[in-house]
Amino acid sequence: QVHTLRRRFDLAADTYRELLDRDDSHQVRIPLVECLIRLDRLDDAEIEMAPLPADSPDSDLVLMMRARIHLKRGDPGLASRCLERIAAFDDAWIRAPLPLGFLALKLKRWTQAAHLFELALARGSEMAAGAHHGLGAALLRLGRNDESLSHHLAAIRLAPGETVFQLHYGIAAARASRLDEARAGFERALALNPENASARRWLARLPASENV
Repeated sequence: QVHTLRRRFDLAADTYRELLDRDDSHQVRIPLVECLIRLDRLDDAEIEMAPLPADSPDSDLVLMMRARIHLKRGDPGLASRCLERIAAFDDAWIRAPLPLGFLALKLKRWTQAAHLFELALARGSEMAAGAHHGLGAALLRLGRNDESLSHHLAAIRLAPGETVFQLHYGIAAARASRLDEARAGFERALALNPENASARRWLARLPASENV
């Protein structure tokens, strides 16, 4: 499956390169760079990004791709600087709040991640389940346990078949000392994927009392 996916990105990159000969626009160059990043062809990705101005309407996408390249090269500091620049943008300039939110989570920028997920939800994102899940994760890191649990609950209501959503709902419930709910979340995660070691470990660690 990995080879199949890689082959698809190879073919997509070749197609976008051909299109660039006729249409050197952001709409072609940005997905080309995305394919190259997924293929770990980071030098090629940076070359193709060079013509993209930092002050374009796509600047949040450009900075996000630069941050991902820095992360892949093992430099979270430079990646975080890209996110710092995005944090200064007006919300109207943010075109991709959902993937930016998950990138902010990777960089442990909890407050910025929460804001980006809230922005995605406010726009009626078609990926509302993912936005609720991400917001729940950010709020949990910020110590806002009850709010976190509420968003994780919204995520599993929208996508009950997602193992990771059930797992993280269980973790949020455990942090909020809602042990019955936590146990139910971990059990649902294991029902979806019996080999989920994280859910099994959390379930085994749940105390009988209300203190986690």
